Amino acid sequence: MAEIAIFLNEEFNRQHSYDCANVVITDNNGKKKSKIVEIGSLLKAFKCAVKMEADSAPIGKIPFGYYDGAISMCSGKLCADIVTVLPASMQLMKYENTQYDVCVPSLVFSFHVNKGRLERTQVFTLKDEEATEDSILYRYPYGNVHDNGNVCWGNNAFPVIPEIKRLETAMTLFIQSPCNSDLYESKKCIGQTNVPLRELFEQLRNVQSFPEEYLMPIKKQRGNMRLKDLITWKK
Repeated sequence: MAEIAIFLNEEFNRQHSYDCANVVITDNNGKKKSKIVEIGSLLKAFKCAVKMEADSAPIGKIPFGYYDGAISMCSGKLCADIVTVLPASMQLMKYENTQYDVCVPSLVFSFHVNKGRLERTQVFTLKDEEATEDSILYRYPYGNVHDNGNVCWGNNAFPVIPEIKRLETAMTLFIQSPCNSDLYESKKCIGQTNVPLRELFEQLRNVQSFPEEYLMPIKKQRGNMRLKDLITWKK
């Protein structure tokens, strides 16, 4: 088996203002050949010679509404960033102690899972159309969501998330959790002044589609926030 030795002569490099190395190859018969090689070229050759193996993780079953995502394994546990898009629908929702059958616009969920734990959930809405990465994101209108889309889960606790399919539990829990007015401001949430959340539920009781004029776009530094802004792993 041939041997390769690399010698760095700092004095030579300093005198010649040149970063190089002397590469000596000894074949199986003991015959030696040497060559002066520029350090940058040598490092490039090393990089090409190293076989890079990417870490991978099984995707498993995907949650309802899956749009895009990235997963990996951290210490043997799931780490993931997942975006789902649910179609507009009629849902039985609860405001304080009253139940309402109301229309819910198309929902966008952005989940961040770290070592099997759901660390962050964001919720936005879309107009009722086919979702693309350029689709504009709108505020969730029924409360329980901060200005940046982060969900306030209150005292709700989540089980371990061993696979992304389990995120369906979080989506269901969000829709079924009672709403309150803590994070609701009608001007911000639906673009209307002096419309309490209970009044909004009363207005939309049994209405089949959510009014588009009530959808408020999420603003960012340059224009509106779009679906592609949630897909940070591709940037």
